[in-house]
Amino acid sequence: MKKAAQALELILRSIPGDCYFNVVSFGSHHDSLFPKSQLYSETSLSKAIELAQSMTSNYGGTEIFDVLKWVFENSREDMPSSVFLITDGEVYNVEQVVELIREKEENKKDDLRVFSLGIGDSVSHNLVESVARAGRGYSQFVTNNERMDKKVIGMLKNALKPPIKDYKITWTDVDFSESTEKKEIPKEEDKPVISLYRDKTEPLSPPNNIFTDIKIRQAPYLIPPIYPGVRFIVYCILENNIKPRQVITLNATSQDGPMKLDISLDPVTLQGLKIHRLAARKLIQDLDDGNSFLHKHPKNSGKLIPASLVKEHIVDLGKTFNLISKHTRYK
Repeated sequence: MKKAAQALELILRSIPGDCYFNVVSFGSHHDSLFPKSQLYSETSLSKAIELAQSMTSNYGGTEIFDVLKWVFENSREDMPSSVFLITDGEVYNVEQVVELIREKEENKKDDLRVFSLGIGDSVSHNLVESVARAGRGYSQFVTNNERMDKKVIGMLKNALKPPIKDYKITWTDVDFSESTEKKEIPKEEDKPVISLYRDKTEPLSPPNNIFTDIKIRQAPYLIPPIYPGVRFIVYCILENNIKPRQVITLNATSQDGPMKLDISLDPVTLQGLKIHRLAARKLIQDLDDGNSFLHKHPKNSGKLIPASLVKEHIVDLGKTFNLISKHTRYK
């Protein structure tokens, strides 16, 4: 708890003077320093520093869903918000927390980002990384004996900058986005919905229009903001007989206008299976998160992707690249 309080104080002392801020303490319950975010001033800073310096582990267990829900519901609507989650614990409902963040982020688009800082040796890496990934921020970890100034200040600086966005990577010389093959979902998936209160049933619309002829599988499919000083990797698995470009092109949009970066392809990366396994693992993570090439492809916009189809893709990747997932295992 001492390390988390130090991180909070470091952030508080580094906030620019034209920002609004609030501090919410949480455990099995939560309390906010202010009812609403306050303009940074000597008075508001003094109250926040006093809170940080008096913090103790007296809030019980770690309950993050309710506190994040409160933060989102009470954030200012007239300006972008950056949320910093500082935790040294773990929770049982990571998926529920992630879904909450993803829903709020999609509603607010570029006006909300969530950053997470994991403290100590017992913190849940899955929680910290999943929260930041869903919130389009990034995560950092600090051990009990590690100086954290550089990581914390760097995270704050990146949170205050307008993100570079609208990334697009050109992997091949040919545009394969116009393929038209569709995946026929087995009829047994089209089961009626049975009401708990009525005997009538309503048939589901057959989900037989899911576009699956995706020859370029990128992960993450939706590239989050890329921040200075933070390593970020994008993987891609191409269908057999499709050759990548000799120079991969990254296009993006910044506050100063369009950006372009050409990256020469190193043929060595195409050899062996190590990179391929890393790519497949990231594809599986995207599929689990509901942000994959399957879920977010423009031709599947607004369509409900059946869980059976997601499982089919995960199993195929697991078998092909000998990976353990929630649907595959090896003895």
